[in-house]
Amino acid sequence: MAGLSRVGGENTSQVPASSPRSDVDQAKITRLLQRLEAQIREDETEATDTLETLLVLVDGTPMASDLSGVASAVAKYDFETAMERLQAIGNPG
Repeated sequence: MAGLSRVGGENTSQVPASSPRSDVDQAKITRLLQRLEAQIREDETEATDTLETLLVLVDGTPMASDLSGVASAVAKYDFETAMERLQAIGNPG
């Protein structure tokens, strides 16, 4: 669950203050990121639905481009790459 703490942690789902979106629901994003991580870990195709919801919520934020890479991997059923990309969101650099 180390990835979960990085992905769902305080710093990960925070949208920078300079973000054009001020209506981002951080708690909902965190819950969805946790659900997404569990779905990807279990190779569940429902991850696609969770990603669609997340992408709408983070549209216009820096996280949107990060999640699009996760979505691309899930669409190819490449759950290993999807997990790596998801964990990288919580561990930049």
